[in-house]
Order: sequence, then structure tokens, then C-alpha cells
Amino acid sequence: MKNLLSAFSLSFCLSACSVHSNVESNTQYVDPFVGAAEFGHCIPNACFPFGLIQVGPQSGNCSWDYTGGYQYKDTVLYGFSQTRVNGTGCPDLGDLLMLPYTGDMEQKEYASGYQKKNQFAEPGYYMVYLDDYEVNAEMTASPHVAIHRYTFNTNDSARLLIDFQNFLFRCMPNKSFENMGLSKRDTIKLSHSMRSLDFTSQLNGITCPVTILCGEKDSANLKASKKLNGLLPQATLQIIPGAGHEISKDAPEAIATILNNYTV
Repeated sequence: MKNLLSAFSLSFCLSACSVHSNVESNTQYVDPFVGAAEFGHCIPNACFPFGLIQVGPQSGNCSWDYTGGYQYKDTVLYGFSQTRVNGTGCPDLGDLLMLPYTGDMEQKEYASGYQKKNQFAEPGYYMVYLDDYEVNAEMTASPHVAIHRYTFNTNDSARLLIDFQNFLFRCMPNKSFENMGLSKRDTIKLSHSMRSLDFTSQLNGITCPVTILCGEKDSANLKASKKLNGLLPQATLQIIPGAGHEISKDAPEAIATILNNYTV
């Protein structure tokens, strides 16, 4: 059995402290899941009174249903974010999404199913068992730090995925987004909305001929292009020799030839 303890503050400092602090006796009457369904916009995240951290589960993001990143009805979690707003009715924060997982480094989807009977929360503490990875995840918070403890119940490789994308966008100045056609806020919202998109089950319904173009040196998309080619019934994969990610710049003549032959 392996244990992985990690603590994150807004300044990325590690801190060692108790994972589950003693609570006052009257907290036994508090149910953090109240308001966590439908449009209550409440979340069971662990927090410290007047603290900067609200660490807890994320089952969705960037829609009216997921202003807090969590819906009680869901049965899949995408990880645990360190900051949230509770009960506000407007989506925000969700920084530094973390997911303990096992198995291959690259996976089809970084997410895990869980059962309600294996989920528990009380003031200042949240716990859930991730069925797909056989990991028990616990978390609590101090005024400035989120503390995680992961217990891996398998001999498979223990890994931790940390998603910095949303955090990095927030650190960028507004002027960096001026030439993108979207505001900083809209860019963050768009990146979140694309995170859970998966059209795999619908691809076999595309029966028209499809040509997939990918640069030979495009390491970010070459593997995905080959996989997409296998999922589309009428697909043809064209790998452009010597081209990278921007094939229109690297090999415009090759693309023109392929498109001309395709139209003929």
C-alpha cells in the first residue's frame, strides 16, 4: 500500500501538517452535501473559515449546472481543484486540478467513477474512493494550504496528474488575449468546456470520405490522428513528411496536392 501526501499553497509551498484535524462536537450536525444538487450551487469542499482554499471534487465545469464544479448526481470525477466559490451561482476559480491515478501515463480519459457510499464529507474534510484507479483520496485545508493524502491500493504505478492550464491563464495579463478574439475570461471558460468533450461513440456514424492530415513531426497530434483514422469508417490518414504542427506553413505544396487530388 502506498501513500502520497502533497500540500499546495497559492505560492506552491509544501507544508506538513495533520490531514484530519479535530472538529468541534456541534459540527456533527453539518451536512456539506446540502445544496450540492441541481441548482443549489453548493459544494462539499474542505475549507478553513475565512481561508483562501476550498479543496474538493470536480465532476464538471463552466456551465450553470457546475458553478461550483460539482453535482451530487454525477458518478464520475475528473479530479480535485484547490479553489472554488460556494453557493454563488456564477462559475469561477477551479485552479490546479489534481488527479491521482494508476496505470499508463497516457490514457483515453483522465477520470474515475465512484460510489456515493464511498464518499464522505464533514466540515474541513472530504474523502472519496476512486474506483477506476483504486485510490482513496482525502483532503483538508488550512487558511492558505490544501492538503491531500492519496492511498493507492494497487501495485500498479502510482501517478499524480496536475492541470495547470486554468491557473496559467489567470496569471497571464489581459493584453495577452487582445489578439485572440476572446477575452481572458472567455478563453478560460472555453478551455474548461472543451476538457470533457468526447465524440468517440459518434464517429462510426460518419460514413462520408474523410482525409486526416498530420505533420510527421507533430508529436502532439500524430498519435491522436492515427487513433482517429481507426475510428472513422471512411478515413484516410495522410502524414506530411518533414512537417510539424503547422502543416499549412511547413508544407503548403503538399497540402495543395492532396486537396486537388481529393476534389478530383
